Amino acid sequence: MAGLDVNLINPFITSLVNVFSTMVQMEIERKSLALKNNDMVFGDISALIGLAGSGSGTVIISFPRAFADKIVSNMLGCEQNTLNKDDIRDGIGEIVNMVAGAAKSSFSETKYKFNISLPTVVEGKPGETEIIHKKGVPCIVVGFETPEGEKFVLEVSLKSNVE
Repeated sequence: MAGLDVNLINPFITSLVNVFSTMVQMEIERKSLALKNNDMVFGDISALIGLAGSGSGTVIISFPRAFADKIVSNMLGCEQNTLNKDDIRDGIGEIVNMVAGAAKSSFSETKYKFNISLPTVVEGKPGETEIIHKKGVPCIVVGFETPEGEKFVLEVSLKSNVE
């Protein structure tokens, strides 16, 4: 992964781990790191947020549907069967918003300054749904897993606009 600045990726990984620990009451562990080579999404429900400023690109968090239900249930402190589809979409959107917001804050003492867009949530079958990142900007896929074996991914496609 030569040429990629880990300083643009690590804040999102750290923020995701912290958001899960504090807001979702769930421990997660990074399991993999790879360069993405297609536009297919990992899970049934994905939240994405755009970044602009001294860097530009997107951040996506993608979950299997059952795990997304569990995450939002934990975050809201309610039973999964009381949540509707809009609750799940809103909750998953808020997860990516919190992760991007925390990462944005961690950049404040660096040369990178970002604005973040409102989150967008996309639903579709894995292997059939695409989210296309900005052309020419590499996308790093970070795989995570819970102690119970639930898996999801964070995608960071971010290019520095500063020297």
